[in-house]
Amino acid sequence: MTILKHSLSFIKINVFLRYLILLIIFILSIIIGNFYDSGDQINYTNSYNAIAGRDIFSAYLLYTYFINAAEIIHFLVTWLGSSLGISKVLLMAIFNTFLGSLVINLFDKLKVNFYVTISFLLTNFYIYVIFFGAERLKFGIIFFLLSLIYSDKVYHRTIFFILSILSHLQSLIFYSGYFVKLFIQKFNWFLRSLKIKWIYVLAFPFFLIFLSIIQSAFFSKVLAYQGERSALDFLRLLIFFLMSLYYSKSYKNTCFSFLPLFFGVLLVGGERINMIGYMFFLYNALQYRNGLNIGILITTIYYFYMSYNFISNIILTGNGFNV
Repeated sequence: MTILKHSLSFIKINVFLRYLILLIIFILSIIIGNFYDSGDQINYTNSYNAIAGRDIFSAYLLYTYFINAAEIIHFLVTWLGSSLGISKVLLMAIFNTFLGSLVINLFDKLKVNFYVTISFLLTNFYIYVIFFGAERLKFGIIFFLLSLIYSDKVYHRTIFFILSILSHLQSLIFYSGYFVKLFIQKFNWFLRSLKIKWIYVLAFPFFLIFLSIIQSAFFSKVLAYQGERSALDFLRLLIFFLMSLYYSKSYKNTCFSFLPLFFGVLLVGGERINMIGYMFFLYNALQYRNGLNIGILITTIYYFYMSYNFISNIILTGNGFNV
């Protein structure tokens, strides 16, 4: 009976701590979000105010004018939120909190020590970038995390994958390693059997349609990041790759995951590609000794320092990316 009481108390404390962390994320999102009024947030705020109460078609035209992007999920969220009279800071705070709950859910699924989860959610630079800077990417990552959480359910995983792509085109990079692996497997099967599955023939026209839809957005992204790549970008990604190999349970999957990222650095530079590389490293390292390892410790300290500078810039200048 005593053991049962201790177990119930432990569960209650764990539940309380998780809700407490989410409350802290919500409060921080409100406080810091009110400071972040410069940089990209100028266009986001102007768009949010302009589309409030308008019909969906005229609102979408205004949205693309201010944001110069066509991510449908972010548009629908901001259109509904602004039309309901919810302040933009409050709306993003709600989704930041939801994102935090997904991180907790996924880390619990990976059996990560909860103190590691706390330090990640409250001190990590990339988390704060997603919370306050990369507003459209936030929704792509939300659905990406959902696809990981429901990875054992094909239907749910597929739906969340599609929604992640619709939220932000960059989400394709999250899944690029899987597509490379799948292509190589199917191509090897074709070479061995010299047979063609009709489902691939029937799916090919839809694949071409998909490519035609995303090509303009893809090339505009490539042109936008011209000149931003450097040898340091490759070095950072290489470090994440080597650390991922060390902690990985599958060297093959790790190689497939990182291979498209090195090409991504060539195309668009390393700023966001390295963030994805870090996420892949994180997924591997968190599963080693419940996240209590030197790789997680070193990156936690490093990104805590970066997050301190990021938040200081927001408070002092209204833009986290000011130097």
